[in-house]
Amino acid sequence: VDFFCRMLVLSWPEYWSDAGNKFDFVVTWTLFVVGVLWAVPFVYIPDTWLRYFTILRLLRLLRLLAATERFSFICKCIWRTVNAGKEAAAFLVATVYFQAALGVLIFGGLVYDGNEDLEDTDYRDANFDVLNFNDQYSGMVALFANLITAFVPEYYEAGVAIVEWKPVAIIFWVFVYISGSLVFMNVFVSFIIDIFCALIELKAEKGIAEQESESLKQKEGKKQLISYHGSDDIFRKMFMDDEDDYARVMGKYSKASGVKIDLSK
Repeated sequence: VDFFCRMLVLSWPEYWSDAGNKFDFVVTWTLFVVGVLWAVPFVYIPDTWLRYFTILRLLRLLRLLAATERFSFICKCIWRTVNAGKEAAAFLVATVYFQAALGVLIFGGLVYDGNEDLEDTDYRDANFDVLNFNDQYSGMVALFANLITAFVPEYYEAGVAIVEWKPVAIIFWVFVYISGSLVFMNVFVSFIIDIFCALIELKAEKGIAEQESESLKQKEGKKQLISYHGSDDIFRKMFMDDEDDYARVMGKYSKASGVKIDLSK
């Protein structure tokens, strides 16, 4: 009913341009087909599948939550924080990747069942031996656990115990703690907090994308179906004090990329 009511007042391109409408369309028709098939005597649908389809129906309630200002703002903050902070996240992942590669060179293959050097250690007693540097990705998982907890002393204990030259393990874990937990992780967290604070300040202001959207709507004979929300207004709020700074940076970008940018908006 909701779908047909919307189609009475909207054209198909307008309806399909909205992500929420796409989700409603897929969910509604999927549940409709499942309901029809469930009513057919010779068609069997497992109860497990029906529970999943019920969960899918409950997801439509998110559309109602999206209508509330606070929930909608939180979702926008999360989405725009992910978009604006992807470079910082990529830098953090690259750092962990480099540290894991170094850890594999030092500790690779030294954590295994029967290693007497790990007997009576907190690392083995806590079953942390699944977090090791026997391969690159296991090392990244181990370092991720170390990042979110700041420091795991069991790693340090095991690292010193299994290598023949102890100073190597000590230098490695001191390097990981200083570069990872103290520097890069704090820079990443601070950057995310700054983005969120910038979004809070921009809540009462009209962003660059919204101004462009309004200008498009005011053009005669045209109707906007799709809008794009970039991160320019976030970085502008975080790093630039006035309009001259923004114009200077965008001018350099325009000159380097060859893309003409209208700064009058």
